[in-house]
Amino acid sequence: MNKFNFILLIVLLITVLGFAESISTKRIKNRSVHQLSDVIFTKDGGVRGTVTDTHRVWYGIPFAQPPIDELRFDDPKPVRSWKNIRDGTVQRDQCVQECGLGPAACSPVGTSEDCLYLDVFVPRSFDAS
Repeated sequence: MNKFNFILLIVLLITVLGFAESISTKRIKNRSVHQLSDVIFTKDGGVRGTVTDTHRVWYGIPFAQPPIDELRFDDPKPVRSWKNIRDGTVQRDQCVQECGLGPAACSPVGTSEDCLYLDVFVPRSFDAS
């Protein structure tokens, strides 16, 4: 492959990845939220989620205590119950890992060792009762 073709390929690749990123971002921004207080109750406490046109989502439901400080190298410990309603409307940090797929495929949230959380998605018509 000569130098011109190589440069052309790089420019084309950057253009395609930039376009894919803009589509991905638009999808996230265009989700309309109908109600901001969809609360479910787990055995450990309540979590507030969101309802979009197509689904309901609760982000960041803990399933174990964070593996930080004195728990860093221990087995996961059961999560402690909470009294207040947890905010499950925004994504939590992901576990530390390398994502080499580019910005369009990698999550926009940060990373942390405090990452033992579940994100729960259900169809909009889901009945929690």
